[in-house]
Amino acid sequence: MLSRRAAYLVSISLCLGMCLVAAPSVHAGEVGTILKMADGRFYHPASGRIASSEQALLVQLGLATQPVEEQNVVATTPIPEKPVILKMADGRFYHPASGRIASSEASLLASIGWNNGGVATGNEKSHGTLLSAVYRAQDGLRARIAAQGKDRRYAMAAVGQDAPRNVTIAVWNKLTDQIEYVEAVKQGKDLEIEGGSPVGISIRLTNWINTDYATNDANHLVVAVRYPIFHEIKQGTKVVRYDVEEAVYTPYNKSMHQAEVILEGERVLDETIEKAAQELKGMGIKSRALSGKNVTDTVSHDLIKALVVIEHTNSSELRSNPAQAAGKVFATIGLNPGHAYNYSGSSAGALGLAQFIPSTYNRLATRAELGLNRDFQSGMRDHQNAIKASYAYLDAVLGELPAAAKDLPADSSRLFEYLAAAYNGGSSRVKTAIQIWDEQISGELKPVNILARSRLQPETIDYVKKIRAVLPIILGNQAPKPVGST
Repeated sequence: MLSRRAAYLVSISLCLGMCLVAAPSVHAGEVGTILKMADGRFYHPASGRIASSEQALLVQLGLATQPVEEQNVVATTPIPEKPVILKMADGRFYHPASGRIASSEASLLASIGWNNGGVATGNEKSHGTLLSAVYRAQDGLRARIAAQGKDRRYAMAAVGQDAPRNVTIAVWNKLTDQIEYVEAVKQGKDLEIEGGSPVGISIRLTNWINTDYATNDANHLVVAVRYPIFHEIKQGTKVVRYDVEEAVYTPYNKSMHQAEVILEGERVLDETIEKAAQELKGMGIKSRALSGKNVTDTVSHDLIKALVVIEHTNSSELRSNPAQAAGKVFATIGLNPGHAYNYSGSSAGALGLAQFIPSTYNRLATRAELGLNRDFQSGMRDHQNAIKASYAYLDAVLGELPAAAKDLPADSSRLFEYLAAAYNGGSSRVKTAIQIWDEQISGELKPVNILARSRLQPETIDYVKKIRAVLPIILGNQAPKPVGST
């Protein structure tokens, strides 16, 4: 995919049939290139502005004065909700933002997922305008990191995790389909823009790489960020330096909670789970719980999918609107395929999509037949590897439960609850709590009335309630909905 600058250079070298209009000589050094679009309007790539005439565009840029007779008339025409499309010398049409070329303007618009109503067409690579913008922004940020030679971790003095961080914020202009990269310094909720920006950016909620950014213009949306992650390097208990990772991520916000994003994320998750299952089958990994079966026969795809959702939602979200809570997880995965939740950790040290803690994962990684990545952090960031570990762990847990659990079908909702509880709190309490399961989950039996060895921890009881809330969605009885739907 061409960068915006590369696209402009290619457009000139290919002799595109767009008029390169020279500005008056007095402004030649200030205005830069102005292009004539296929529909006759004029476009200024450096600012993303469009106007019906070159003069009107120069007025917008503050480089010309509006004629007296026109001063009582609106100086500029509204920018329509259509991406910038340029007509080439050979009659074909070119979209600078994506680098795509097509024989007609209509087919080009369709290929980038735009139609008259602004609804996605569902094309494989475009996924609708929002996802197309997100992926382009992420690619652009990674290219900038590579160009700076920072695509590998580099050492830095230990300055404290709360120190100011240099970030790059990718802002999508919905009207022109352009991406602007804004350099800033972030410290907590404070954001200092470097060099200015045509759109105001602020912080709704600060949360490290998952910070929720807002703009002061509804036609602009923050679609990705470059954020330096400080990995602590210690000597004993003392942090002696950081290894800095320049991470690229798209933080979730409600503007991105859209049907095509949710569906894409669910598709990506389903595909990842299925690929992990097929890899385990291909390796011939046998179940440790049930003789004669494969590990993927004892653990349901739907259970693993449900666990991913509940690991990244809280109880209040699931109680108030389980469909929306699940949709948020799917949307995050759709916005960050292959990278979602890679920087999400817990106080217990759990990490990533599957939220294993190091000790549990490291035990699984010693099983050579599984072929797991032996490094905890990179193993958790490899989603297919993490899902393989989930299959193996749940199968091992099942082997520790009583026959009453092993005799249940792999897709039994009750088995889902037993395994989910063990995933959260270990199998030892689960296997003794099975006899009074519902009474504990409902609260009918109070902890004081239950033997300590049979007593589920409050966190585990809450975990089971979460899986009960999310299962109707995972099993297809209730679809995740975009925000605001009823």
